[in-house]
Amino acid sequence: MRLRVLVDQMVGKDGLLGEAGWSALLETPRGCLILDAGMGRVLEHNLRFLGIDPAKPDLGVLSHGHNDHARGFGLLYEMGFRGPLWMHAQAGSGHFAVTRGGEKQFVGADLNLEHRDVRTLDREPVEVLPRVWILPVPLEEREARWVPPDANLVRPVAGGGFEQDPMEDDLSLVVEGEEGWSVILGCAHAGVANILEAATKRFGMDRFHTVVGGMHLSHGSVSWLEALADHLAKRFRVERWLPGHCTGFQAALVLASRFDRVDWAAAGHRWDL
Repeated sequence: MRLRVLVDQMVGKDGLLGEAGWSALLETPRGCLILDAGMGRVLEHNLRFLGIDPAKPDLGVLSHGHNDHARGFGLLYEMGFRGPLWMHAQAGSGHFAVTRGGEKQFVGADLNLEHRDVRTLDREPVEVLPRVWILPVPLEEREARWVPPDANLVRPVAGGGFEQDPMEDDLSLVVEGEEGWSVILGCAHAGVANILEAATKRFGMDRFHTVVGGMHLSHGSVSWLEALADHLAKRFRVERWLPGHCTGFQAALVLASRFDRVDWAAAGHRWDL
């Protein structure tokens, strides 16, 4: 299996474009999928630059309903993608962020999915390709201390007002590749430690070859990041970390202080899994 980053804030190859979003292409012997599609500003350029047919993916997976992961799917359909799109049943719920001025800004994605093959899951993993599963982490299985802190993410409540958004719709991919078990993240709003815990609980692995993707750690304090990294190093055996997107450089540096193999998952980079 091979994973290639299509969209990230950083680019690892001259000629590609970056944006505040995330998208990755997973190629397997039995099929191909695209995880997320970014904001839609650079996806077409990067696909064509890399020589990837937009119709190549057999299916799409939306890691959660934020626009920097979801909006590009509208463009992808226009470019010829015709596969089913998997997402959490709550992905369409209202996602808002609090601006610096205190206003509530909609950060979901108004996708026109009429006449599209949309498939949803809720609490249990689904195998969407041989040895490739979508993994949800139910709210009650998330250890609160490892959920990334971000008070700016809110959702509307019945009767008016807003509350903290628990990001119930957060999904990741679990892959059993030739190199071993790997986890591909979107934003890891459930908490990367909670996601790895859920994977070990459901699949029984005792180590991971690669953990790659956004980890939403840029809002964490240094002390919290260090506690998280210590927990990850003690609890899980991970051969390679490839943080990207919303992880934050400070968090990547803390990971690099605990693990030997840490590199940024920039657009254009690819790895065998």
